[in-house]
Amino acid sequence: MATFPNRGLPTTLWIRRDGTIRLRTTGVPPGGERRIEELVGELVGG
Repeated sequence: MATFPNRGLPTTLWIRRDGTIRLRTTGVPPGGERRIEELVGELVGG
């Protein structure tokens, strides 16, 4: 919690391989599960 301060729970940190935060979402992102799948695809390069 101290390393990556958050604004609420649940908080999801989308972290790049180099350790930088690409995106921070609190709660379920707009678009729900489909949006989560898209974000994962973007992060892994697919």
